[in-house]
Amino acid sequence: GVYEHFAKNRIYLTDEVCESIEKTINLFRELNGALLVYAAYDPQRMPTQEEFEAMELRLSYECREVFICMQDEFRKLLGVKPAPEVPVTS
Repeated sequence: GVYEHFAKNRIYLTDEVCESIEKTINLFRELNGALLVYAAYDPQRMPTQEEFEAMELRLSYECREVFICMQDEFRKLLGVKPAPEVPVTS
């Protein structure tokens, strides 16, 4: 799956990018697990609209945060976005 492919190639990525990818993978695993609970314990009960919206909001917020972090890190790797300058003190 996705994690196995990531694990094989993580050597090419910065620690920050790896952390972001792991966070995203874990979030999807957690939300998938929450949905499987409904199917395992009560297949007739689907999540309510409010429960779906709460999951969607969390997924949207956390994935957006991770996506922005990953964009910044990839830009640094490619040399597109300069690293923050450190003030010179004398």
